[in-house]
This record gives sequence, structure tokens and C-alpha cells, in this order.
Amino acid sequence: MRSAMHRAGSAALTELLQFAAPATEEERAIACDCGQLARYRELRSKSVLTVVGPVEVCRPYYLCPDCHHGQFPADVELDIENTEFSPGVRRMHALVGLDAPFDHGREQMKVLAGLEVT
Repeated sequence: MRSAMHRAGSAALTELLQFAAPATEEERAIACDCGQLARYRELRSKSVLTVVGPVEVCRPYYLCPDCHHGQFPADVELDIENTEFSPGVRRMHALVGLDAPFDHGREQMKVLAGLEVT
């Protein structure tokens, strides 16, 4: 039952995390740290492990033509920038990591939450 609920939750969350391409010209440019404007390029997908299982996030990618720095504003908003783990999974990592070595903690996450962590 838990496995079925995790699959359903993962599928529903994947649907919710499908961002649309920017519709207006104003949304197609965002500020870059270099002071220029980064322009919308495309939608890109990313796999993220969440407390209900793996999900795919499809979000807009922006690239600055001046400094060539790429940005994913949705990653910042969702707190998944530079990580493949959701905030909830990172909290779980911290809690199981306090009491046990990695391999034992990995096993605890599988038993308690049904999550495969490598």
C-alpha cells in the first residue's frame, strides 16, 4: 500500500512540477549577477528525489549572453539548486545521519520511507 501511495504521490508531484515556458516578453529575461539580462533558452528537466519518491521537474533555463552564466529560478524557489534531493529528503538525511554511518542510514531510509539513496 505504501509503495502504491508513493508512486501515486510521485506521479502527482511530477505533474505539479512542470513549469511552462515564459509567456510574455517580460518573463523571457531575468537579472543576471553580472548586471545584464539572462534570456530564456528552453525548458530543461531534472530528476529530484522527494519524500514520496523520484520526480521529474521541468523548468525554464535562462542564459546570460554576456557572462554565459545559466540560471534556473525555479530551482531556487523550490530549494533544489545544486542538489538532487528535496528539502524533505535532506532533512531525513540529516536525522538518520546523526545516529548511524551512511550505509545504515541508507538502509533506514529504505525501510522507513521506501527511498533508495545511493
